[in-house]
Parts: sequence; structure tokens; C-alpha cells
Amino acid sequence: MNDESIEKPLLEDKEEYSDEELREFENTYYGLYIGNHPSSVYKNVIKIKDYNKYLFKNVKMVLLVEKVTKIKTKNNEEMAFILVSDETGNMEATLFPDVFKTINDLKNNELIEIDGKFSKRFDKYQIIVNNIKRK
Repeated sequence: MNDESIEKPLLEDKEEYSDEELREFENTYYGLYIGNHPSSVYKNVIKIKDYNKYLFKNVKMVLLVEKVTKIKTKNNEEMAFILVSDETGNMEATLFPDVFKTINDLKNNELIEIDGKFSKRFDKYQIIVNNIKRK
């Protein structure tokens, strides 16, 4: 066989996707994070899986915003319910108007640090946020 008869492919150098883009692709296409979850680098914080140990107690957590749902209260103030996650699971967090005013432009895939309490309403667990800031 003659090697000259086979055309060599052209290879192009492409830039690698950023870590954030790779995580977004993993979550979109697989529904979970194959690599490390963005919040996994923070070791000395409470994790979602520990909600039973810390029920009705103040906790500090670093979480990833998955989805933001804004609503208006009967007093026409904005508040939000956000779906948050860490490497152990996900949970809904509630931001009442006073807290939501401090950070009303939350976006999906944003890393946040919260101070709050695990709470149980009916048969569902949630986090009531007392303080929030971006990481």
C-alpha cells in the first residue's frame, strides 16, 4: 500500500472550553456534574445532605444557583425562591423581600454564600435565607 495515496487530515488547534462551560454542558446533557461541583472547593461549610442535623439552626453554606423564581408579595414587594445545589444535592431556598433587595439580580450558575436556617414546611425541606452574597 502506498502512503502517498492517503491524504493526511488537517488538524486545527482550538481553545479548550472553560471550566464553567464544561460544568454547564455536563449539567445540561447529563443532568449532573461529572467533574467537581463548583461549590466543592469550599470545605468548612454545611452541605445540603446535612439538613437533618441542622434543622431550625443557623447555617453557613456555599451553593450554586440553579433556577431563580421571582414573585410579588401581597404588599407588592419582590421576593424569590431559588433552587440551589452543592455536590450533595439540591434544595429550594427562600429569599424574603428584605434579603432579596440586597441581591435582586441573581443569575443561574452563580455561586453564592448564604447564612440561613434549614426549615420544614409541610413535608418539604427548604432554606430560609437571612443573608446572601456572591462568591
